[in-house]
Amino acid sequence: MIFAGHCHSEHMGPACVGNTVVVKGREIAVGYAIAAPTSDGWVGRTALFPDSAGAVAPELPVELASLRDRMAAVDAQLAEPLGRVAKPYRNHPLDRRTLLQEVADRLRSGLGREAVVLNETTVRTTLLGEVLTTDDLLAIEPFANTRVEARVAPAHRHDPEALVAHLTERVGPLVTSPAPLPAGLTSVPTTDYLADSCLGGRTHPAGLGLGSAIRSMLTNGDDQ
Repeated sequence: MIFAGHCHSEHMGPACVGNTVVVKGREIAVGYAIAAPTSDGWVGRTALFPDSAGAVAPELPVELASLRDRMAAVDAQLAEPLGRVAKPYRNHPLDRRTLLQEVADRLRSGLGREAVVLNETTVRTTLLGEVLTTDDLLAIEPFANTRVEARVAPAHRHDPEALVAHLTERVGPLVTSPAPLPAGLTSVPTTDYLADSCLGGRTHPAGLGLGSAIRSMLTNGDDQ
């Protein structure tokens, strides 16, 4: 039985590989994985933690008063409004691919670059309301990715299809601007995760956080 850790994947299992079972708890602390022995080996499953929305919080001992105050401060910070959600995203479950495509297009235009590459699993989906909060933004982009310039390996510079296949095999679906990618790329704006894990490293230090670009996109035209 293998308990997998954080891996930017929505697949939780259990998955059987030969005589081995692989299972992963829900990410962002919303669930857990459990294993139990049987006469034939091990079985695994995943589950969500109970929804505590609306539950009455228990009284904390006096000794934990400082902890209660810190928890209240975090709650207030998470509830901080960041702007009115733009009309296309308001009161809808977030389509992360649509969002990332708009982010990639805007980054390419703003940076004046030939292409931008992002992996779809860099963000999560959630239900957005009228106002974007810090809590919402952390739920959408909990990984603190930053935008960097990454090297493209010589083998992939004139074969963009091979580059996309190489990245997709390792991180899942991609969002690129433009699509398909042009040939001749020696470097490409992307996330630090892709640059350090799947490309040839960074050509420049980390830039702005991806969360900042997402926030700007989600609250763009928030007066409409």
